[in-house]
Amino acid sequence: MAVVAKWRSRGVGRALLREIAHRARSAGHKAISLSVERANFAHRLDTSEGYQIVERGPDSDTMVKELPSASRGTTPDLSA
Repeated sequence: MAVVAKWRSRGVGRALLREIAHRARSAGHKAISLSVERANFAHRLDTSEGYQIVERGPDSDTMVKELPSASRGTTPDLSA
């Protein structure tokens, strides 16, 4: 996933991460993963959204976010 430069630091990346997690949870997935270069600003965003490093490469990390069971009627909180 990438966010066009003019839309960065406006919450777009966070909203996308939350929507992806919401859809994965709704589809019954228990976890999702991503890979991100350590020098990428998104690395901090991913950590703040609950992704944890499970494997380190030379320049990038593989991160996983556990997804709790979906409750009926829940929607993602996109306010932050």
